[in-house]
Amino acid sequence: MTPTPTRTSDATRERLLAAAATVVRRAGPRALTLDAVAHEAGVSKGGLLYHFPSKRALVRGLVADWMDRFEAEVDAAAEPEGTGGWTRAYVHGSDMTRMAPDERDAEFSLLSVLIDAPEELDFVRERYTAWQ
Repeated sequence: MTPTPTRTSDATRERLLAAAATVVRRAGPRALTLDAVAHEAGVSKGGLLYHFPSKRALVRGLVADWMDRFEAEVDAAAEPEGTGGWTRAYVHGSDMTRMAPDERDAEFSLLSVLIDAPEELDFVRERYTAWQ
């Protein structure tokens, strides 16, 4: 039986994703190892494996979190349905020139992870297709 996630579990998962993004931003996608992320997050490797049982699961989590945050920002900025507001919010949200340099660095770092994990591009394509 799979345990029900708790707030502490959710917070740990978020901390692990933030640590993974930090590792990639600081040292590039090839530095993204389970050991490096566990160390950065200050948890044991077993604690990391509880949330992400493999590097692939960690990459999927990182990409999914990135896309979920983008979609939430677009949804929050969208005007009422039927006005084209979601499309305008999507275009605005996709404009990297409006981002602060550290936000752009984070975006490019996450994109670089996909270079080393091309199998995740199918997941990204599915999300982009749904948005289109």
